[in-house]
Amino acid sequence: MTPKKTGRLSSEDVLVELALAHKRDGVVPSMADLSASMGIGVTGVKHHLDRLKRRGLLDWNPLKARTYTITEAGRREIKRRARILSSAVNATR
Repeated sequence: MTPKKTGRLSSEDVLVELALAHKRDGVVPSMADLSASMGIGVTGVKHHLDRLKRRGLLDWNPLKARTYTITEAGRREIKRRARILSSAVNATR
């Protein structure tokens, strides 16, 4: 059983984790991988992935596993979040 995280994760958090896991491991993570790394259930991961797809930030082939593709809009969102985090870190120095 996957331990549940307290607090609320956004779909964008899942998008960033997907990108980081892909870069770190060299393969697109499965829903189970994302579930384990984020501490949420597979159903929660699926909900977030569906939301990201509806918003045009992520795409995939529903007939194949591990075919997630971050769209150009998704890459812009990841960069935007990175800038926000960088600004927050710099503000605390």
